[in-house]
Amino acid sequence: MPAAPTSEERQIFLACRAIFSGGYAGIRKAKAIRTRLEMHESSLRRLIPNYDITRVAPIVKALLEKRLFGSSAKAEAYFPGLFDPCPVRQTLNAVLEQEASRSNEEVLEVVSQSYEEHGSEGEDERVDAVALSAPAPTDIDLTHEVKVEEGNDSDETLSPEKPTASLFPLYLPYHAQHRILTNVQQVLEECIFDFMKKWLPDYLERNGWDCAAAVELTKWTRPPFRWTTQIPEDALHPTDLKIESILSKVVKVRHTAVHRLPTTARGVCDLVGIAKRLAETLGDTLRTSQLESLHSDLQDKIQILEFNKNVLEENLACQLRDIEAERQLLTRREERLRAKTVEDDRENKLMMGLLLEESMEQIFRVEEVQSETEPGWLRLGNKWTSFPGTVSGWAQDRLAKDALALRLLWCTIIDNPPDTSRVVQEEAFAPILPVMKWSDEEDVVKKANALERGLGASVWSKDFERATRIADQLESDVVWVNSHFDASPTAPFGGYKQSGIGVEWGLTGLLGYCNSQTQWLKKCF
Repeated sequence: MPAAPTSEERQIFLACRAIFSGGYAGIRKAKAIRTRLEMHESSLRRLIPNYDITRVAPIVKALLEKRLFGSSAKAEAYFPGLFDPCPVRQTLNAVLEQEASRSNEEVLEVVSQSYEEHGSEGEDERVDAVALSAPAPTDIDLTHEVKVEEGNDSDETLSPEKPTASLFPLYLPYHAQHRILTNVQQVLEECIFDFMKKWLPDYLERNGWDCAAAVELTKWTRPPFRWTTQIPEDALHPTDLKIESILSKVVKVRHTAVHRLPTTARGVCDLVGIAKRLAETLGDTLRTSQLESLHSDLQDKIQILEFNKNVLEENLACQLRDIEAERQLLTRREERLRAKTVEDDRENKLMMGLLLEESMEQIFRVEEVQSETEPGWLRLGNKWTSFPGTVSGWAQDRLAKDALALRLLWCTIIDNPPDTSRVVQEEAFAPILPVMKWSDEEDVVKKANALERGLGASVWSKDFERATRIADQLESDVVWVNSHFDASPTAPFGGYKQSGIGVEWGLTGLLGYCNSQTQWLKKCF
């Protein structure tokens, strides 16, 4: 299989480090590795995006063969910067840890004072009153801004303006915490009982304590520690702390366990550490070794737990950055869409305005032509041309009234209008005929071919040869000589220049509706 990317290996290593720690770091068989992964599949799916055991198992096997799970030094060498803490996250986590630790210490202080004053009577009521006022682990609120200023690209300001659910401080599942502390309490009770049985058996007999279970841990840890003054000097193995100081701290193991006080993972680790100190001071080698192993394993698990939380927070930060990038992209798309909609609306309004102007021009141009022709005048550019009526007498008056009522234009011949006038340049669908002057054949052909339209043309002349000579030079689809608009279905009739394209009549027109085919034929030899 292809080598896994370093980033994927790093992610899998961090997620599986706790699973393959201790004795499990020596696993090498693929079946055992797969079984171990299947046991913790639910947790791994949360730590490894797109978790696939067939992909993860070979990578874990390769990491085990490189002995990375059993050696932090090898892991650091293989994944440079793996254990380098983020200054900002480390500062924030320390603040949260201190807040939680302070709350726990306040509760334990009240418990200790109550126990010293009243024993176990009334202890629960006072502890409950304090516990209600103490913040729960999930309610810790960082209300001030933490800023780390260093020459580092990772520096950032953490502000509560847009808080993100914090995974810190570190807490163990309570069932694990309770089991650890109750077992440590039992180990310490057995440790002290065995010590007293060896060095002060009379003390046990006077109090009627015949086994470790008969004596609660607080009996040994309650000031003024009278029994410690009776211990022979050579019975203790001195450490950097006096036994009285150790006992005053060990009592927190009992109070935390009995009163079910949620404690940070590091707080639990510290309690196990002080318990190990007591066993070491009392010279109990076996229990010292057991507590030391538990303390070391706790430290490893806490470190792994912290790394896993960091991985989750990094994944969260990465996904939030992706979401923010998508949000910005969508915002830009929205802005472009809104701008385009406004622009389209503007273009739509412009189009409607042009269409309305065009309609008004057509509407009022008819009115203008009608009003201009009523007195017998026609506008040609900037000039007015007069034309006489072709009908006289009462008929002229009658036709004039009908033309006005029907908005008709009189049959009109226009004498030598300007070359640029609309009556010359455009096809006037009206009884209007402009008559223009020309100097010779070349001039008349030039003027005729200068027009943009060429649907049909006619040449009138008594000189037939001259007429056909001019007809040959005209750029028009149909040219008549001494006639106009003669038509036949066998003759093509189409457009020329701006008068349209294609033909409808004749062989050429029929071929326009056919598909051509070319065949190359050779006879066989």
